[in-house]
Amino acid sequence: VKLPLLKIKSYSHRGSQVIITFIKVFEEGNRCLAFFILGGILMSWIYLLIVGIFEVVWATTKKLSNGFSVLSYSLATLVGIAISFGSLVLATKNLSLSIAYPIWTGIGAVGDVIVGVVLFHDQFSAVTWIFVAMLVVSIIGIKMTTGH
Repeated sequence: VKLPLLKIKSYSHRGSQVIITFIKVFEEGNRCLAFFILGGILMSWIYLLIVGIFEVVWATTKKLSNGFSVLSYSLATLVGIAISFGSLVLATKNLSLSIAYPIWTGIGAVGDVIVGVVLFHDQFSAVTWIFVAMLVVSIIGIKMTTGH
């Protein structure tokens, strides 16, 4: 039995370190079973995007669950919460909570507004849309000024 081969490669993209860990499970002839794990600051930002998306997913499915009375949407809500919080844990390995949390809630807030308009036909005044735009600008501003 051959033990897995662990190779660690480190790449840099726009100054952000990306760590790619390749784990080769087995190799036989020209067949190889392997997987890789991404890490580093860039992956933390990707995890943060996942956090925001699943924030919208669980909030939407919570509404669709009709007070947790529809089992499929209730289960989807719980899965969305687990993925959202799990991704937040991974994101805060390399990002401070003071950066990650406002971006997480901002993505969720803007995403929920969009889902509300598209899926639930919510209507907002022009002033509300200005504030939504300010949220987007704030999220981008936090990202641009963090140095990550």
